Amino acid sequence: MMDGLSHYGIFFRIIAPLSTAIAVTLAVAFFVANWNSYLWPLIVTQKRELWGIQIAIANFRGERTVAWNLVLAASCLTMLPTIVIFFVFQRYLLPTATS
Repeated sequence: MMDGLSHYGIFFRIIAPLSTAIAVTLAVAFFVANWNSYLWPLIVTQKRELWGIQIAIANFRGERTVAWNLVLAASCLTMLPTIVIFFVFQRYLLPTATS
């Protein structure tokens, strides 16, 4: 306000640039946590069409065997969105200092 900025100017020119690192870090952490959720979608979904990828992978079993090749291939494919998100937002993620 001393330099002539309004409340919106203070927010968009000072506060928002300083808080982008924590906002991106929280967004990536929440994405990974929700992408890897298994128990809650298993409880609430009744139809096979609504299953998430993790529940579908867990059900790659036959009558007597498990199709491990399909399980491992699907597991590799489910890692791709997380890896892409990490590399896209890597410049915003800051290393933490441990003492």
